[in-house]
Amino acid sequence: MSSTMVYTPKAVGVITEAIPWGSGPTQSSLG
Repeated sequence: MSSTMVYTPKAVGVITEAIPWGSGPTQSSLG
């Protein structure tokens, strides 16, 4: 999962939104 986040902040935003479970802390840290 971490590898996907390393790609690009844009991708991270899409990934986090696509993930149903709470990725709140991750989103906040990224911005």
